[in-house]
Amino acid sequence: NTVAYASLNGEAENFCAMLPGSVGIRADVPVATGINAADCHLFDEAGIAFERRVELTEIDMNVINPTAA
Repeated sequence: NTVAYASLNGEAENFCAMLPGSVGIRADVPVATGINAADCHLFDEAGIAFERRVELTEIDMNVINPTAA
């Protein structure tokens, strides 16, 4: 696996992603990112997961995946 740290358009905090070891990324080179809604979980300040409020079938995946046409 490859562990990548990145920032989103100059945000102060970085995020971390675990990627397949064969992924071709390099330091300081922009990459497109996307989120699989089925794998996404949001947490509050206490670390408690928020309950899903919509069915995943109601989400426009083109909004979440910037590479979708």
